[in-house]
Amino acid sequence: MVAWYWLILAFCVGIAFATITDEWCDWENTLTDILAWIALIIGFVPLTFYCIFLKLTIFHPTTQEKFEEVKKVSEETCKIYRVCGNVYFWIDLKATKIYNKVFFIRVKETENNG
Repeated sequence: MVAWYWLILAFCVGIAFATITDEWCDWENTLTDILAWIALIIGFVPLTFYCIFLKLTIFHPTTQEKFEEVKKVSEETCKIYRVCGNVYFWIDLKATKIYNKVFFIRVKETENNG
């Protein structure tokens, strides 16, 4: 039986090969077109979803101090909307990547000790 991580590695290498073949080589064909679309759907869409919705809300929420510091520095180029509670929708007008242009961010609740 093959270990699951080798299957994931083989899949990623195959998708990378298909994408490189489709983009940079002159000998593209229907198979490489299909594999490149699979790479976009399986690779780009989930990673973009992770970066926009999950990264800064569930897995890496920020502190209140860091949020205020970045908000003050990027006040001219960003628009920040409060969605609910401590979740904000951030739009950076100067960003080049879609997952850096719009994303959700959650600010951790500060704990008062003492």
